[in-house]
Amino acid sequence: MARVTMQDIARASGFSRSTVSRALKDHPSIPEKTAKKIKRLAKDLGYRPNPLVSALLTTRNTQQATRSITTIAYLDFFPGPNNEPAPSVLRSFTQGAHNRCQQLGFKLERFWINEPGMTPKRLGEILRARGILGFILGPSVHGDTHFDFKFQYFASATIAYSIASPDLHRASTNHFQSMLTALKKMNQMGYQRVGFAVEYEVEKKVGLFYSAAYRIHQESNVPKNELPIFRYKNAPPKNDLIKWLKKTKADSVISLDNRIPIMLIDSGVAIPTDIGFASLSVDSLPQLPKKRVLTGISQRSNRVGAAAADLVIAQLYRNETGIPVNPKTVLTPGHWKDGNTTRRM
Repeated sequence: MARVTMQDIARASGFSRSTVSRALKDHPSIPEKTAKKIKRLAKDLGYRPNPLVSALLTTRNTQQATRSITTIAYLDFFPGPNNEPAPSVLRSFTQGAHNRCQQLGFKLERFWINEPGMTPKRLGEILRARGILGFILGPSVHGDTHFDFKFQYFASATIAYSIASPDLHRASTNHFQSMLTALKKMNQMGYQRVGFAVEYEVEKKVGLFYSAAYRIHQESNVPKNELPIFRYKNAPPKNDLIKWLKKTKADSVISLDNRIPIMLIDSGVAIPTDIGFASLSVDSLPQLPKKRVLTGISQRSNRVGAAAADLVIAQLYRNETGIPVNPKTVLTPGHWKDGNTTRRM
């Protein structure tokens, strides 16, 4: 279906195109009765202004404003309100989004959500004053986050699952597939009792997909060897971790937390001789010392960031703003990388 233009409204209304344009902008030279008639007709015809074109025409005489039209904001929760540091993986998200924006003729600019004195209302005002029409909402410090914002003025997308509401377009690693891939690879190497360790808050941030995939695999493939998931807050408690390994007789561990193999090595556990370890994010910090290379999943977070940029830019071209009626999720599959924290059994 062809897009309804101002010329179509002009033909249908009997007014000139310039009169239609001014009426739709509430120009004071147009009588209120005429403006209402034209707006009513425009609505009936299904007319929607293109924000990119409108902004460009409005600001065509100022280079700074024109640059803002092609700027996409990256709304960053980190550092958090209690100075929580940004996970290393976030740098890959932003770099991927930056590169994709640059490829498509856009610019990515960071705005810090937790900047002193900043509120969602103030942030929205800044973006609108700058003529910025779209943004990527980065992962939050906590899972199940509600972000109170006037989305109706912007095209938007978020990364991963920490933003629980509103339900936005989102880009994410395919956590479910990544866990199944890791388990399959571990089983192929001969590991039979593969344990899973995860931080409570991280589990929420990834939508429980790791845990769901782990449980389904355990129930479907090794019902007699089901192991309880080792869950913890903030940092894995060393003593509890060692007790869990001994109690479950796990021969290997899968985790998103790369502190675990370091903790095990410090406790005298030989990796991979005593315990195999597979990371669900081999590119994240901390990395292992002494030329040890993590085995496991690369989340390819740069591609996730690029996908988030694509989601926002596509909405701008389609003239879509606000909270989507049918939100789309784009999943990037994880990629297995061999390292030396596992061995053939």
